[in-house]
Amino acid sequence: MEKTVIRHTVEKAREGTYYTLPFAVPPHTESFTVTYRYGGTAEGRKGKSTSVIDLGITDCDGRFIGWSGSARDHVTVGEFSSTNGYFCQPIKAGNWQIIVGAYKVDPDGTCVEYTIEYEEKRRRLYYGDL
Repeated sequence: MEKTVIRHTVEKAREGTYYTLPFAVPPHTESFTVTYRYGGTAEGRKGKSTSVIDLGITDCDGRFIGWSGSARDHVTVGEFSSTNGYFCQPIKAGNWQIIVGAYKVDPDGTCVEYTIEYEEKRRRLYYGDL
């Protein structure tokens, strides 16, 4: 299983906006899971974060795939199964986008870490196969 980690700081000036972060999906991917966590500040101080950072996904063709806001800390998008609120579809290789919703941001900014894990396509039997 291949994995990508993106560390990103959301500045206070971006509060109330939406923007994207690219990530590369390799060929022969059946599904991927995006896990994200945030807390602390841009200066690295730990502590209770009052930030609310939302999550959504667009595919390599710019089509909207889904949105979960801040209700989930991870989502899966796949050919056969996806998290509620996200479309199931064949996963094409290319540059997909994480939609960052900077709903509420701490005064010093908020550090966000996205971990993307890719599941490679595998052979499977379908209903009726002998």
